[in-house]
Amino acid sequence: MLITSQMSTHSTTPALYSSLKIKGKVRITAGLTFSAKLTNSDSIEFKEASANVIRILSDVFEENAGIGDKFMGLYIEKFSSGSVKVDFILLLKGNSNESKLLTKEVSIAYESAVRNRSGNINGYVFDMNVHSFTVVEDVREVHAVLRIIKGVSWSPVLLDPTQRATIELNRSLTGLLTEAFKQTSLSNEFQSIRIDRFRDSDREGVDTEYVAVLKAGVSTGIGGVSNAFKEYTEKHGDMLGAYTIDENYSSLITGSDTELSTAVPVKAGLATWVIAVIVISIIIFIIFVGLICIVVSENHFDLTRIAGAYWKQ
Repeated sequence: MLITSQMSTHSTTPALYSSLKIKGKVRITAGLTFSAKLTNSDSIEFKEASANVIRILSDVFEENAGIGDKFMGLYIEKFSSGSVKVDFILLLKGNSNESKLLTKEVSIAYESAVRNRSGNINGYVFDMNVHSFTVVEDVREVHAVLRIIKGVSWSPVLLDPTQRATIELNRSLTGLLTEAFKQTSLSNEFQSIRIDRFRDSDREGVDTEYVAVLKAGVSTGIGGVSNAFKEYTEKHGDMLGAYTIDENYSSLITGSDTELSTAVPVKAGLATWVIAVIVISIIIFIIFVGLICIVVSENHFDLTRIAGAYWKQ
């Protein structure tokens, strides 16, 4: 699961930057008890523990002045015994030239947060002496939004990653999107799909924020994912398995390649600020014309009086 605090939820224009992948390892000594179920990523226990740890660590890194503006998100790789060891992946805006500096800042941010709270963060006690952060690789990930208009109805339950309905929808769409991209010209560069979250559509249906992960070292990025999505919809239309998708709403949010949106612009009215400017301009024009009429009327009245007085003489 990935929580992306910097992610725009409505933009159809990509915000372009590379992402740096840092592997983190920390140890929880109290507040979370290890069990075999924590080793199964499909279990409710794993989902609940992941959601809690992600929330805590996201706050730690987001609130840090050094890396807060670079924080993109994180996801849990695994839990292991002793008390509970947590392996996770942290994503930061950056590139390989900044890897050493950013890794050091991540370590400082974590140590500072744990020390300031005496190890206890929201009921979980983190070992201040056991942690490590290492750069994995520069990754090429494209964050995108897919709108489903038939096949699933929105429910607040989908906001909770531990709910069965959320887990099943996540698993279903992960498989369908994976197969979809494998059927396109991107198949050799494509690696995997990761579902970030579901949210209520501002029109109808369910919006799915997902990540298309491409193999390390590939030259393609946003352009490739965009073309692959178009290639799929041209062949299969608006059907993704049993789901009907909105072909006119599929926006790439972030990536690390040339700017290219898959979204077909949706016709809409003028922006609110444009309408406001037009209305204000019209009002000002009316007032101006009114003032001119008043001035002309008064001058005309004065001229009439002067002319009348002249002719009387």
